[in-house]
Amino acid sequence: MVTMKAEDTSMRMKLVLILLAAFGVFGCTEKNGAARGAGEVTTILLTDSTGIDDRSFNAAAWRGILDFFGESWGNTPGRGRLFEVVTAQTEDFYETNLRNAVDEGHDLIIATGFTWAADLGRVAADWPDQNFLIVDVDWVGLPNVMQAVFAEHDGSFLVGAAAALKAVEDGIPNPRFGFIGGFRGR
Repeated sequence: MVTMKAEDTSMRMKLVLILLAAFGVFGCTEKNGAARGAGEVTTILLTDSTGIDDRSFNAAAWRGILDFFGESWGNTPGRGRLFEVVTAQTEDFYETNLRNAVDEGHDLIIATGFTWAADLGRVAADWPDQNFLIVDVDWVGLPNVMQAVFAEHDGSFLVGAAAALKAVEDGIPNPRFGFIGGFRGR
């Protein structure tokens, strides 16, 4: 798996949030006892056990949310009112965390990674008026689920091309390259 630069992914997450807000997907309601202003959206990021410090999709998604709300990693006054993050210690918590997020009334529920797909599909089917976003998945196929996928193969090609050019520059005859991918699952 190619890890995209965090800046690229966070910019894409920010654009997704802005587009959803611009197209009026969100209404103005009360959240957790605190009234929101007109046009304010609320979102929650649900992560796997690696949390927002994973230096990958979770961190990029969190950075995109912070950017959208005009905040920074170390300064999050909107947390708890406009946005939140919840980390699942194991996959056994995925469905529960999704259902809790729906019950809390967030405008947009974001999950990062394909391990969330099955649970998100079940929960999204139960709440067709709730907006969901899943990153790195394109097979949930429900109208209330936006699916953000990236062309990882493009990055892989560019990394291979850069390695080949570097090998030629370094005078390595007949260089060979390989890729080892992995998944830390159950």
